[in-house]
Amino acid sequence: MHHILLIDDDAAFLEAVAEAMTRAHRDVHITTAATAEHGLRLLGRQRFDVVISDFRMPGLNGIDLLQECAVACPDTPVIVLTGYGSKALEQDALNHGAYAVLQKPVDSDVIYSAVTRSILRSELLQRGLASAFTPPDIHLRELVNHRERLSARLKLITQRLDETLGTDKPE
Repeated sequence: MHHILLIDDDAAFLEAVAEAMTRAHRDVHITTAATAEHGLRLLGRQRFDVVISDFRMPGLNGIDLLQECAVACPDTPVIVLTGYGSKALEQDALNHGAYAVLQKPVDSDVIYSAVTRSILRSELLQRGLASAFTPPDIHLRELVNHRERLSARLKLITQRLDETLGTDKPE
């Protein structure tokens, strides 16, 4: 069973997608969140196989969420949904670690297909098999994104240690 976190500020969209996916695909369990902040709290308590999130929401937007996910759950693929898509937005999301960017309205089968591909990709990466199945430019982008996620995570850990220990930063 695949555990999916679906984040969107549109309650009707959340309900429709969750219902359609669970009805059509019995191997998924959907947890929903109405805000990116709530989704991040859920990510802190539970492991998900994939995160699907709207791009434009009150509070944190899609790029902010991608950056937070890179720290909180760096190995979890994030699929971004948007009704306001552009090539620049799509490229920005991909550069910040999104697995895919899908345009709304989107069919639940398209989402499910992206979910299964992202989970397979994640499993291959964890096993170190991805390079055999990945064109070099995509593999390079993934390595760069992974390095950036690790750097962001280390920076956050260092900040938290400094705050906890009361360490002054050199000026």
